[in-house]
Amino acid sequence: MSARQRELPIHSSAELGRLSSAELWRLLLGDEDRVHRDVIDECARRGDEILDLVDDMLRKDYYWTDDVGEGESWLPLHAAMILGLMSSERAGDLLVELLRHTGVVETNALEWIEGGWPALFRNKPETVLVQLRRVAEDRSLDASVRAHAADSVLAYCEQASDDRRLDEALAWASRIAFAADEDPDTRGLLGCTLLEFARPEHRAHLESLTELRLGANPWFDMSGVEDAYATGGEPREWDRFADPWQFYSVESILERQRRWLEEAAAELNRYGEEPGETYVREEPKIGRNDPCPCGSGKKYKKCCGRAA
Repeated sequence: MSARQRELPIHSSAELGRLSSAELWRLLLGDEDRVHRDVIDECARRGDEILDLVDDMLRKDYYWTDDVGEGESWLPLHAAMILGLMSSERAGDLLVELLRHTGVVETNALEWIEGGWPALFRNKPETVLVQLRRVAEDRSLDASVRAHAADSVLAYCEQASDDRRLDEALAWASRIAFAADEDPDTRGLLGCTLLEFARPEHRAHLESLTELRLGANPWFDMSGVEDAYATGGEPREWDRFADPWQFYSVESILERQRRWLEEAAAELNRYGEEPGETYVREEPKIGRNDPCPCGSGKKYKKCCGRAA
């Protein structure tokens, strides 16, 4: 990131309306992480023209390498946020594909969405649930991708206010979490989600999970299970990320700019040389349910705590 404060790009509604969809797409590239919400809204209004551009991006391997340019590195994130505003089946299909790409490379900006995936899927047709279940069940995918998919299914069913559907979805998620031959990382993450519901029928299995001392999530322990059941469950993590589009507010943009300037200065002081792309801060002591110090907005137990 640049070590100097960059001006915030301002575009009037009239200006945005005059731009072609291709020009709006180039605007996303140029404005990088300083894109304003008005641009995202205008892109979503363009419908299939923008969906075609997202589809084209997904087909290009270049966007999923470590050599991607600064502007291009933010494009998948903008695309996901745009798709989250669109309620069509095609938008849902493309959003699932974007979710599959999360974690493909370390610099993937899709990581900024974190717990916001359920919010992006909540307005989609029910057909998207079939695809999300397939993602959650796909053992070739990263554990966080699978957990995001499972969380999106559970949140979708919960918002439908249909107890039967939610019960079935929780039973499905528990089969993955409690399968002895499943990936330990995935089991730990889904175990954390199941703790948020604290269903009686899951308690014994969750306690058994803690005995495995899952290396991917040392914060998934017996005290966490006891605390969750003592309070009747934990707040849903997806409720904390109900508005992922806050990323595009002026306040959020300015805060990112300020934080990156501070990190760049700290790196300069630390190494006595020009700052690089990232700065890794030393982690303070932190509780399992506290916000992760990396700035993702996730709880520590579901973020850096997994590899602590």
